[in-house]
Parts: sequence; C-alpha cells; structure tokens
Amino acid sequence: MLSKTNKTNKLITPKKVLIVLLCALILIVIAISLETLGITHFINQPKNKADIQIQESSISTRDKKIFIENAPNNTNSDKTNNSLTASDITLSSKRENDGTITISTQLKNYSDGSCKLTIKNGSDTYTQTVPVIFQKSFSTCAGFNIPSNVVKAGQWQISLTVSSKDTVNTQSTTMEVHP
Repeated sequence: MLSKTNKTNKLITPKKVLIVLLCALILIVIAISLETLGITHFINQPKNKADIQIQESSISTRDKKIFIENAPNNTNSDKTNNSLTASDITLSSKRENDGTITISTQLKNYSDGSCKLTIKNGSDTYTQTVPVIFQKSFSTCAGFNIPSNVVKAGQWQISLTVSSKDTVNTQSTTMEVHP
C-alpha cells in the first residue's frame, strides 16, 4: 500500500504544477489583451444592438466633427457657422405601400444637432424631433416614418428645421397624398 501512495505523489510534481499555472497565466494575459484591443467582449459585453449603435454613433459624430472642423478652407467651427446653410439640407418624401410616409434627409457639413420635422395640411399638424446621425458620405436625421392614420388626403407642407452649433436652417417641400 505504501508503494501506491508514492506513485501517486510522483504524478503531481512541483514542476507540473508550475507548468499548469504558467499556462493559465498566459491564457489570462491573452484574454485581457484581446479585450483591451476590442477584439472580444468577455468583460464589457454590449447589452444589445441599440447600445452598440449609440456607441458607434457617438464615435462617428465625434470623428466627423473633428474632420469638418479641421478641413482646409473650412468656416464650420464654433466661432463661424457661415458654411451651414439651408442648401446643405436635402429633403424627400415617399408614400409606402402600407400608407405611411417616409421622410428622407441628407445633411452636408453637419456633424451633430437635431432635426425637427413639421408637416401641415390646413389645421392638421404633425411634429417630431430626432437627432442628427453621422454617416460617412453625409449626415442624416435619425428618421421619420409618419403613420398612415396621421396623414389624410390632400396637399401637405413638409418642413425640416436642422439646428447645429447655434445655427438653425430650414428646408421645405410639399407632398400630395391621394386617398
């Protein structure tokens, strides 16, 4: 019986314990490095897609703002807002198959701010405010999709007001809605 105990003790040697601990340490260092580089999300795992989009939007908005402010011959800074004009706003509308109205926007030279949409037909008015969202080729308003029960038949005046860096610009269009 004594000889069996000696054989078991020889299987687990200090050298083997040291090798196992060293391997575990190497794996921990690799995991921390991958997490720090943003390759994995073991520790700071995003909760949902909205959290990721908000984080990406924040980074993209900051990057675009830096790009716009540092562009050659640029007057779009906190001191001068002459380059933000109504002509930098493109506005279009489309009636979808389900009757809703989709308003699309393109904003040149805008890196942040807010968009206020107002549509009117006589005394009927609908208003919605959303943030400016950065995209690589141009910024845009976060999006407008007006429910079909809000828009009845007739001529609608569509107005978009964009506010950014203490500058407010408005672009308008009309849309005929058929029954």
